[in-house]
Amino acid sequence: MAAPEHQRGPVVTAVPAGWALISKRPDTYDDYAVLAASRAPFTARQFNQIVVRNSPGDPPASHETGAAALPWVWFTRSKRGDTTYVGVAIRDWTADFDATNRPIAETRYFCVALDDFLSAGFTYSGLYEAVRGIGLADRDTDDPVELTAPAAPPPVETVDFDVAATAAAGLLTGSVALLGGGAELAERLAVLDAVAALLPSGAKAWLTAAGWADFGVNHPLRLAFTARARTGDLAVDLRGTDRPGGGESAYRERLLELARGRGADAVRRHLAGLGHLRACDPVAAVVGLEELDRPRICVSAARSGRLTPELVRQLDEAGRFGDLTPDEHELVVRAYFEVAQPRDMWADRALLAGHRLSTMDELVEEVVRTRAPRSFWTADDLLHVAGMADAAGAHAGYVRALRALGDAPLVATRIAPVVGRLVEHPQWSAALAPLVASSDALSVAVLRRVHGSEGAVAPDLLDLLDREHGDRTWGRYRRLFAAGGQVDPGDLAELNQVDGDAVPLVLRVAQHTGDTARLGRLFEAFLGLARAVGHALRPSWLSLLRDWPDPDPAVRAALDVALCRAGEPPRQDLVVADERYWNALVAEVDTTPLTLPQQQAFGDALAAGLHRGWGGDLAAFRRTLGVLSRLADPHTRPHLSTPRLVARIADEVAANPAVLGQPWLQPWLPQLELDPRLRAGVLRTRLYWIEADATPHEVAALVARVHASGVLGTDEIAPIVLQRWRPAPSGWMDFLLALNTHLLDGGDRNALGRCVRWAEFLMADGTGSLLQPAALHTAQWRLLPQLQLLTHLMRMAVKAGWPEVRSEAAVTLLRRLHRQVGDLLRGVGAGERGAPRIRLPWARPGEHESE
Repeated sequence: MAAPEHQRGPVVTAVPAGWALISKRPDTYDDYAVLAASRAPFTARQFNQIVVRNSPGDPPASHETGAAALPWVWFTRSKRGDTTYVGVAIRDWTADFDATNRPIAETRYFCVALDDFLSAGFTYSGLYEAVRGIGLADRDTDDPVELTAPAAPPPVETVDFDVAATAAAGLLTGSVALLGGGAELAERLAVLDAVAALLPSGAKAWLTAAGWADFGVNHPLRLAFTARARTGDLAVDLRGTDRPGGGESAYRERLLELARGRGADAVRRHLAGLGHLRACDPVAAVVGLEELDRPRICVSAARSGRLTPELVRQLDEAGRFGDLTPDEHELVVRAYFEVAQPRDMWADRALLAGHRLSTMDELVEEVVRTRAPRSFWTADDLLHVAGMADAAGAHAGYVRALRALGDAPLVATRIAPVVGRLVEHPQWSAALAPLVASSDALSVAVLRRVHGSEGAVAPDLLDLLDREHGDRTWGRYRRLFAAGGQVDPGDLAELNQVDGDAVPLVLRVAQHTGDTARLGRLFEAFLGLARAVGHALRPSWLSLLRDWPDPDPAVRAALDVALCRAGEPPRQDLVVADERYWNALVAEVDTTPLTLPQQQAFGDALAAGLHRGWGGDLAAFRRTLGVLSRLADPHTRPHLSTPRLVARIADEVAANPAVLGQPWLQPWLPQLELDPRLRAGVLRTRLYWIEADATPHEVAALVARVHASGVLGTDEIAPIVLQRWRPAPSGWMDFLLALNTHLLDGGDRNALGRCVRWAEFLMADGTGSLLQPAALHTAQWRLLPQLQLLTHLMRMAVKAGWPEVRSEAAVTLLRRLHRQVGDLLRGVGAGERGAPRIRLPWARPGEHESE
């Protein structure tokens, strides 16, 4: 790195300077005015204001001797726009007199831009030496003059360092009066330079100074030799030291401390480099001064574990890395890597490259391996560190660390996106090739970039991989993507395990090769993988299934089965599908086991594939519904008939109610019955379609639902059931008992009346031909003991005081039952001779008999 400005040798260069001559014409009564001036950087009027405003006082008598005698030299600061100027004014007597016979003085004024002043290496005395021989009275042009900074002479101790430090510190808060200076102007200017040298060189932007000033005048000069200090001035006697009080003394103490530790010349060189500190700010001045000790501070912080990236940056910005010994250099850099965050390393990559250690590869490897898992670095963090490693030429060490991180569970998943970015840049190729070639995930990631749209890959990396690593993991996957490569379903399955989204890419790449046989084998292998997926298919797989060409109905059916298993609607319009498609679809489903969630997804997908009005064509409706019935087999796929699919069918039936009587709709009637629009019609239809071998409970449940719907009454229902259903001899009694239960469970208050009416129909011919005595006898043995048990339980509940047993409804029912049992015990037609005697099933002979 180039040395900073303050560490370079003095630069001797020509700089432009504005000028003005202020005097008056001889033998006239004129006042002092600008007699001549350059056209820039100020006007004549502005030049005059600058000189007069900063004047150290009125000229002394012409016979004055000593330090107060002319010539007077003072230094100004002024500004035009964003440019600050340093000026020098020289006032001396001329040989001329005015009309009143008074001697005439002239003031020559010169100014240069502060940036030129600093870059040329000017001092106050150097600026004076550069202009003192330039006469302006006879100048016939208004061009600026060119000044050449004289080579800096060896430093001469014109004033004690601590005295100059006192004056410099005092200037940060006020004006300083220098007392006891020498009579020679050169000596006094050297003192001004000595004091100014202990301030940041940028202080020339606010500092004004004079080789002599009249203490009786309220001049604005900040630093001046004078016979006596004014009120408010800090008096600094060059024959002693006066410590300034207040906060600025911190600056003085730090000056003295650094001079003792680093040497006075080192302090001055450092301050000469602080040209950017152009505000009169004691705190900023102390901070700038501290920069001199930055190397020691950094080394101390590195040893104690307190180093920060900001300290290292400050050391670099100050150009002080060169002050470190080799051991200190390595200590600071290693300590930096212990505390810097990945974003710091990225921001400081040029700094680290500029101060690269010989062991940078090993250091980067160590930092990444140890800190990435411990600090939970993200992929972005690793990329930031990669940028630093790239700038520092530590590619090999960084990649070795990535290989090690592949075994760390918390970081391994973040490696692929990092490598994916690095493979774009050729400078990483040599280091990355072995890592990529030995890794399934990284090989596939690179191939996806080569054949997909996810970014570029450096050509020389591909060349290295193909040329030197074709027999490794890379080669196996490379052949799978390559035209004419061998197709092994096992390789495709392995690819799916590594990166499922790469599988469709292989097929899409193969589509462009024109090798139909290879493409067919790949497609069959892909379908095999799709059939084995027990969860949702990847979006990339679904996209391929939607886009794949399907001229053959069997291929189309296989694609649609895969789509429907994932809950996606089929590509085929189901209503216009031909028989070959439907047979292939059913066969594919029969050979592909569907989990319960897949059955539900499949049914919903089929529903999505049925557009509104799909049942308008009765033949197509029948054909499609027949296939749906085969697919929704209640024994093998009971969950495929989802509510959405049933709703699609119900919409078409509601639009054409006449189809309710069609036998091919019968399998769907139980589910269509749930639709309020179809309930009445479906129940009526189901009565007519009662199967002869239906159980009494099934028939009773259907009849109970018909009763609940109010569609038909008992007198209308019974003839239909009696005509359609022929149960076993005991079946009607079972039907009545089950019907009573279903009606009561449904909250029917007239359950008993409906069942009695049903019994009347069954015994309508008076012989009880349908309701057999044997069936009644069997029912007695089944139900009356249960009634006896219930009676005992209720008696026990009454004794226990259960309030529910004493409810009004329960009491009413018991009384009604009591009367009916009494009637039963007295016999039908009591009082008639020859009335039958009734024996209870559990009674002993002679007990509880009644005529």
